Amino acid sequence: MKWTPLYSLLIMEVEPFLIMAVGVDNIFIIVQRYQRLSDKATEPGDLSEKVSLICSEAAPSMLLTALCECMCFGFGALSTMPAVQTFSLYAALAIFFNFFLQLTLFLAVFVWDAKRQEAGALEMCCCVRMPTDMLSSESYMYRLFKCYYAPVLLGRDSVRYGTVCDQLNTPYSSRSHVHSLDVSIHQLACLFRDGCQSN
Repeated sequence: MKWTPLYSLLIMEVEPFLIMAVGVDNIFIIVQRYQRLSDKATEPGDLSEKVSLICSEAAPSMLLTALCECMCFGFGALSTMPAVQTFSLYAALAIFFNFFLQLTLFLAVFVWDAKRQEAGALEMCCCVRMPTDMLSSESYMYRLFKCYYAPVLLGRDSVRYGTVCDQLNTPYSSRSHVHSLDVSIHQLACLFRDGCQSN
């Protein structure tokens, strides 16, 4: 039986999810840094100053993270296993282009959206405008964690101790139930055949 390199297609199906998980962190950093800028650059005409401050503070950490991830996947490409080698090469290349597009394409679209926000235009209906004094710089998620989640989680010692005990109990409970899990797909079932049988 002869196996073809088409098995790498299954590996490539995982690649987009990995790249999205890695890239969304940098996007959150850029957006959150824009929302947390100091008052010295909050005037509507200072958007270029805001973007320069974001890039000067967020881009170095993003660059170091991308370089470390590319190096790690580069070391993975030295493996003799074809599946690991293919996955590592594609992942390193995708992370590089991910970082490049975040500082070019995403930043351009982000500036475009920031102009819309400062003009008071709504997100879904850009033709509808609201007074800028009614707009809040704090997002709904930030207010949720600030006003509700953090006070409930950190307000009482009993809640904190219960959270720590629950997290410590998770590995032990998982270990006690791991033996009852069914075996996943067999490794040979994940490989494609070329339909040719060699005698």
